[in-house]
Amino acid sequence: MHQWNQNGWFDKDILTSDSDQGLNMIKAGKAFAVAQSLKPGKDKEMSINAGVELVQVETAEPFTTTGDAQGAMLGISRTSKDPARAMMFLDLLYTDPVLLNMLDWGIEGKHYVKVSDNVIDYPEGVNADTEGYPNPGGWMFGNQFNTYLWANEDPNKWEEFQQFNDRSERSIALGFSFDQEPVKSELASIENVKKEFEDTLRSGAVDPEQLIEKWKEKRKSAGFDKVKAEVDKQLAEWASTQK
Repeated sequence: MHQWNQNGWFDKDILTSDSDQGLNMIKAGKAFAVAQSLKPGKDKEMSINAGVELVQVETAEPFTTTGDAQGAMLGISRTSKDPARAMMFLDLLYTDPVLLNMLDWGIEGKHYVKVSDNVIDYPEGVNADTEGYPNPGGWMFGNQFNTYLWANEDPNKWEEFQQFNDRSERSIALGFSFDQEPVKSELASIENVKKEFEDTLRSGAVDPEQLIEKWKEKRKSAGFDKVKAEVDKQLAEWASTQK
């Protein structure tokens, strides 16, 4: 990050800009790249909303952690008044393409039109800025493999996506979820330390070597060793139950 900053690749106001500014600057023709978590076809998905053609470049091999799996989970609130029917609705998101695509893209003929059975596009005279439906992205709900493709997307997107998933390396701790309760206060302190240093490091605004050492020192004072010992303990207990 520091080298990229030295190269002049970052916005001069990166430390005070919001997280969406990169894509907004691309839309305005003032930036050439933005960092994203990638998957097959991510560039085509972003091109729809950006209004300009984007091309993705993978800088790492896919790797799956428990956090990745949890990020795709849907759950039912413990305060739900009717959890059984809520579960029925979630089940439909994985089995009913009509419901899923309506939630993803809006109303056919108003927010999108069908080009073929599973390919859609904007109606004539409509674009991402005027469609009138708050498109959250098809990845957020249910079974993505049942979602329509946009006209600019690769027809083989879902086949490539399956291959992408299949070749992803699995963390040896995949499935382990840390119980934070025993070190809750230490984790809060460590998070505050992280906030103090992370943005500056990510921006590449300073030479990282000295800053990282200061981060480690403050993190240690915040209780890092205690947290690490608790993680190691729980991880060992979890690992002993795995076959």
